[in-house]
Amino acid sequence: MFDIRYHIVSLVAVFLALALGILLGFSLEKQGLLKKQQERLVESIQKDIDSVRSKNSNLQKQLASQKKFETNILPFLTKDKLKDHVVALVFFDDAKSNILKSGANETLKNAGASVLELSLNRRSLKKITLNEAQTETFKNSEYKTIDALAVELSSTPGTVLGKLQEEESVKLAEDSIPINSAVVFAGGNKPSLEEEALAKALNKNRIKTVFIDKTENEYSKIDQFIEAGIDTVDNIDM
Repeated sequence: MFDIRYHIVSLVAVFLALALGILLGFSLEKQGLLKKQQERLVESIQKDIDSVRSKNSNLQKQLASQKKFETNILPFLTKDKLKDHVVALVFFDDAKSNILKSGANETLKNAGASVLELSLNRRSLKKITLNEAQTETFKNSEYKTIDALAVELSSTPGTVLGKLQEEESVKLAEDSIPINSAVVFAGGNKPSLEEEALAKALNKNRIKTVFIDKTENEYSKIDQFIEAGIDTVDNIDM
């Protein structure tokens, strides 16, 4: 069994170790070794910081150069690629993005496309009263108005587009309808299926549809569109 002698020996050993450490510390400090080591460490850290800053500056220049190149080359790559093509840009008003809208509009027009902008309100869309024929055609549909809108966009304007034009949600020109393809922008930061319903209805009417989403959306709908077999572009603002 351990007795008091072992405890005394242990305590003495600890104090000796401390004393030795203190003596060594004073000795090293006296010789300036600690100071030199600190100076070397600071110098090394400063070199690393300078190196990182230099690399970051070079990367920023490369990115700026690449962005400038892409901006300049885009009009040449897309010129007349969508000539005589009508593209609908569809935004739900709970997720408007003027920057995305103007950028998409400019790019499509540079490619020779005619652009039809649609700004949709979910509640207003549901309240539109369809004519008798449309009501009968889509009586089993959960999204009757959206299905009717897709048919009108692919053929001739009707009740839905007429109401949207009254609400100034769309401006129709003589050559706006029928559309050839559509770009549907993500709407809102909560679960909603209107975009998916519209994309499915447009595809059903042989209108090529692409769904795009922004990085900042808290609730991304990309996965549900992929599962539905609809083409997608995520992080479009990046």
